[in-house]
Amino acid sequence: MLPEYQLYPVNLADPRRIQFSLKTLYFDQTTIDQTGEHRFDLKLGGRLGLLHLSDPEGNSDLGWLLSLDAGFHGQFDIDASQDNIGWDGIYALVLSYRPSHQLAFKIGGYHISSHVGDEFIERTGRTRINYTREELQAGMNLVLDNRWQWYVEAGRAHDMRSKELQEPWRAQTGLQYQQPGPVRDISWYAALDIGATEERDWQKDFSVQLGWQIPTETRVWRVGFEAYDGKAQLGEFFQDDERYIGVGLWLDI
Repeated sequence: MLPEYQLYPVNLADPRRIQFSLKTLYFDQTTIDQTGEHRFDLKLGGRLGLLHLSDPEGNSDLGWLLSLDAGFHGQFDIDASQDNIGWDGIYALVLSYRPSHQLAFKIGGYHISSHVGDEFIERTGRTRINYTREELQAGMNLVLDNRWQWYVEAGRAHDMRSKELQEPWRAQTGLQYQQPGPVRDISWYAALDIGATEERDWQKDFSVQLGWQIPTETRVWRVGFEAYDGKAQLGEFFQDDERYIGVGLWLDI
């Protein structure tokens, strides 16, 4: 009960992932009206393991795991007195299965409810489109060797509150690499995530991270750089395009 480890590996560059992170972002392109070039991005949340069933041979890092994901994602406009542009509330119930050290699967339900910041509404008159999405999702992670991982995931929404704008299907894939560093237990990593959604006519969203990983007994700290080019990451602004670079601190919980 309540295991601290996870069976399905972390998708490091996935912008949808529930996590704890602090990032400073510098935008050279955005179509969100009346927003600045400099933002603070905050994510709070993580994955709580609920129940683990080991494989028949008793390996604790294999078998089945039921877990609960929950989190908050908000962005704040530094150029406009730290006004909150918007925020998303997210949760998911995920069942993971790892039959071997090279292969892992997951299936689950995912919910996101997106909101526009009050100060942003007062300043711009922007109204909420009621972006809410509940989907069933499935994924596979393949360990290519002790340094490379590749994953592919897909989701189909069964409840969308802005039906005139939203569409059900989405897909994503990613590749990530980890290289041991010169200091014990510290490694550097590089990760690429590519996503696309039906509601955006399958335009590709690219996210890249490069940095260092510092593990503790049960968690991993990461610090590094991020670049992104694609749809705005807050659900209420999914019709907008953005491009940025940033620096961040992540804690995988």
